[in-house]
Amino acid sequence: MSHWPTELRAKISDPTRAAHVFSALLQAEIVDTALLGGPAPDPDAIRIRSQEAANDLLALAEAGRL
Repeated sequence: MSHWPTELRAKISDPTRAAHVFSALLQAEIVDTALLGGPAPDPDAIRIRSQEAANDLLALAEAGRL
């Protein structure tokens, strides 16, 4: 978030909560799959999931939901 524009950072009321939300977005699908006996993700799947989580976090920030 430190690299985000000032106006976007200003929309985040609680940076710690935003970090927790990002962590949850990043891990949810991967952990759920593992808990259900699915395959471990390969590096490409992790890269894709991390980009999706980052995009989701940006959308939440832009909507003022963080």
